Amino acid sequence: MKFNLKLPIDIKTIVIVFLAVIISAGVSFFVAQRLIMSKLNAGRETRVVESGPIMDLGEFTINLADKDEVRYARFKISLEVNSSKAVAELSKSDWNVRLRDTIIITVRDKKASDLSTSAGLLSLASEIRTNLNKIVPPDKAKILRVYFTEFVVQ
Repeated sequence: MKFNLKLPIDIKTIVIVFLAVIISAGVSFFVAQRLIMSKLNAGRETRVVESGPIMDLGEFTINLADKDEVRYARFKISLEVNSSKAVAELSKSDWNVRLRDTIIITVRDKKASDLSTSAGLLSLASEIRTNLNKIVPPDKAKILRVYFTEFVVQ
């Protein structure tokens, strides 16, 4: 018994349909990926970093809190503040004394090992900024960032 089975669809039609499905899936993936990436990047673009003028507070040499030997830190600090008006206010001699005193007291409690890493310096900069913002009234100025332009521990 011999069967002669003939399908109503030829192989060319199957290949064309298969290729059409593969191409449409690829195009859909490409479009979806572009949409998702544009939404993710849109969130990053809206992040605004507040910046302002920078004022120099000069050089500091401060004995550190190490008990086993005499250690000291020598560094220069610049402050980024919220406005030019803040720079004018904080440049007055009475404010300069208060700012320097707060920095000296903050650093004086540190040991050399606290300041030996980048993380230690970032922590110190954050602590100085917090302490300075505690003594400066918000209507006068706001310290945004503390920058060390030089830093040596001996």
